[in-house]
Amino acid sequence: MKYLYSFLLSFIVLLGNAQINPYSKVLWGENDFGTQAYSSCQDFDNKTIIIGEFAGINKSFIMKIDDEGNPIWTRTIIQENNNFNPKLINITNTIDSCQFVLGSVYNQSNNNQDAFFAKIDRNGNFLWTKTNSLGGLVNVSETADSGFILTGEHDFSSSVYQQLSVVKVTKNGSLEWSRIIRFGTALSKGLTVIQNDNGNYMVTGHYKNENETKTTALLIELSNTGEVNWSYGFNNPTIGYHYEIEDILIHNNEYYLLMHNQVNTILIKTDTLGNVLYAKEIISTYYNDMFYGINRKLHKNDQDELLFIHTDLDGGFIKTDLNCENIINGTVFLPIIDIQVKEQNKLLAIGNGPINGVKSTQPFPYETVGLIQMDSLGYGTECAYGSYQGYSEDFELQQLETVYLVEGGGISTNILFETGNIEMSQRNGCVDFIGGIDNSLENSVSIYPNPSQGWINFEMEVEIDGIISIINPLGQTIHQETIKQIQTKIDLNRFENGVYLYRIESDKVLISSGRFILNK
Repeated sequence: MKYLYSFLLSFIVLLGNAQINPYSKVLWGENDFGTQAYSSCQDFDNKTIIIGEFAGINKSFIMKIDDEGNPIWTRTIIQENNNFNPKLINITNTIDSCQFVLGSVYNQSNNNQDAFFAKIDRNGNFLWTKTNSLGGLVNVSETADSGFILTGEHDFSSSVYQQLSVVKVTKNGSLEWSRIIRFGTALSKGLTVIQNDNGNYMVTGHYKNENETKTTALLIELSNTGEVNWSYGFNNPTIGYHYEIEDILIHNNEYYLLMHNQVNTILIKTDTLGNVLYAKEIISTYYNDMFYGINRKLHKNDQDELLFIHTDLDGGFIKTDLNCENIINGTVFLPIIDIQVKEQNKLLAIGNGPINGVKSTQPFPYETVGLIQMDSLGYGTECAYGSYQGYSEDFELQQLETVYLVEGGGISTNILFETGNIEMSQRNGCVDFIGGIDNSLENSVSIYPNPSQGWINFEMEVEIDGIISIINPLGQTIHQETIKQIQTKIDLNRFENGVYLYRIESDKVLISSGRFILNK
């Protein structure tokens, strides 16, 4: 009996640690509706929920998928007696195993975009729906009283500038208070809001003065009634880029801030008063939101590693320790919008297709959602190129005092929406290339080894008279070489580690293109 008990216990443990297999998959709406993902979260049962939009019918969707990327259910959102449907841009979990979704909807009475937010149950059905006249809300988190705090920007009809807004609602979506906070003399915007251990609210974003051409990153602590306790601006005194703080993570009474400067990502650690403990610029981490208006999220796994995405050469992710010293830079064949940590520290990249490249025919539908599940280092599928050792540099950060004006504003309204069902189509594989030409030599080029440790070989099935170009993560052509034989070997030892593009052309016709990793 003792052995039988041990066997059963071992069997239960194995079931509880069932392997999550790597996969790559493409999803789109039935009837070939173009489909794009905007945000994601993990449900109470560690399944993934994705929100986005069907481009063909201009409807938002909420979709839950299983551990292999198969849709469990997909809901569309319809406004009763109205042709204008909400656009969802953010989703977060709630403590009672539900979700809070956030977006915007057109208000016919005043021709403005109102904020739309709602709570859904575990099956994707609405529990309640609300709108708020402070449109432009982009981020939400749950508060200790089971209510919600939201932030974004309000577009004044009497002004050319948008201003940062913060809204506090109850667990049923009723308005408690709202604030419009004017930072600087021009525009300001909130990007993330979260409650800290003291019950106050941390808000990140950016602002700009009228005499300035670039934005300054912004970090604010608000009281639990929406008054400003303190606020700081951050930029570099000598490098004139746009700066904004996209997300904040609280861990062991320290704040980790995800800041972007148009070139790379800067990871900042501060104390609870906003004093900077370090600022590290992580190289080859450019981010472009692809015009979706999507703000990146900063994640932490159970090994105290930070994760976030970037879009250098299509898409990738960074995983680093809390001191930003041991950095892994992974790359995926996907314009990425988020990354999730799954069981056994597997990673799930969520993004959109198509990607720019060379393909004989244009895929249909034109827009699809892409999923890539891989191991903790980015390996396991054909759509993931693995990872290489990343690096960071100390970043000179200027901390500025800010000027602000706090006002009230905003009205919440009950509004009726209903959900509909829609079937999703799917296929295994990577998101598609678009554009380019029909060329029979496209698949006749092989490159190896990939990743490269310093040398790389290009091998053609037939001899061609052409040019190989190597392009760095900034889009600069750093090497060109004429080829007139089947095999060409190129020395890469003088270049930094990273992901590179190659292009092979003959008589100004593109023969092949792709990527490789240099990891010396």
